[in-house]
Amino acid sequence: MEDSSTTPDYFYDEDVMTSDATAVNKMRTGFAFMYVAVYSITILLGVLFNLLNINMARKYESTLKVKRFLLGLAVTHLLLCLFIPLYIISAWEDFNWRFELEVCKLGSYVRAVNMFSVSMMITFWNIKNCREFPRFTVLLSWIIGAILSVPSLLYREVQTTAGRSCCLDKYVDTDGRMFMMMAIMCSRFIFGLVLPFVVTCYNSLRKNKDDSLVIRPVAVGYFLCWTPLLFLSLLQVHAGEYNGVITHIMSPATALSVSYSCISPIIIFWLGKKEQWWESTVVV
Repeated sequence: MEDSSTTPDYFYDEDVMTSDATAVNKMRTGFAFMYVAVYSITILLGVLFNLLNINMARKYESTLKVKRFLLGLAVTHLLLCLFIPLYIISAWEDFNWRFELEVCKLGSYVRAVNMFSVSMMITFWNIKNCREFPRFTVLLSWIIGAILSVPSLLYREVQTTAGRSCCLDKYVDTDGRMFMMMAIMCSRFIFGLVLPFVVTCYNSLRKNKDDSLVIRPVAVGYFLCWTPLLFLSLLQVHAGEYNGVITHIMSPATALSVSYSCISPIIIFWLGKKEQWWESTVVV
């Protein structure tokens, strides 16, 4: 049985399996197809458009500071896309984790680094003084993301649940560890959502004329894709006990968050063309 010291990000429910195996098998199969479809599209479009953006941003990075920022975003998203096949295989194998513990930890770590790095880049870009040093802010965003994501290396485990091996966060059910779990979830919610959202809203109210056409849609896309997962994760921990409804909703929320790695580069590519950055490089 799942407990409050476990934070899953994909579907499994041992209690339901024992009471209604047919219903849960159909639901699990549906989630598996959803993961495979969404993640496959994310890989195909994410790798394609991120590579296009990296190539074009590097070729013309000296012309606009925003392009260096967008180059950092593209590299961050591309790295996550390279790890998505692990989760496609897991979903295809009935959510059975077939890889080693180290791969489980590394995959979770890369996804956390992606979230924190993107949130910090959005935050820094909306601070006028920071955007004057795009290379430094991108590097600083990666460093902050790497540090804030360390708990994924410490607490990610491969466990046998409902007859399957699952890669998930596991916290020993003690007062100290439960406090640590709450602290980690709060840090993800604050640095992954609250901080960039507040700074972005403040910058929008100032109506800064130096803003690129691309940045705001990229930020809006990030909030739309990551808010459900971050909010549900915090809500699950705050509930203090297993909640099947939240766990089931977290599956599509997880897929939505990962899909941002292809949504963001598509936004950058098309709006970049509208700003005529890529006019001499790509013809569509």
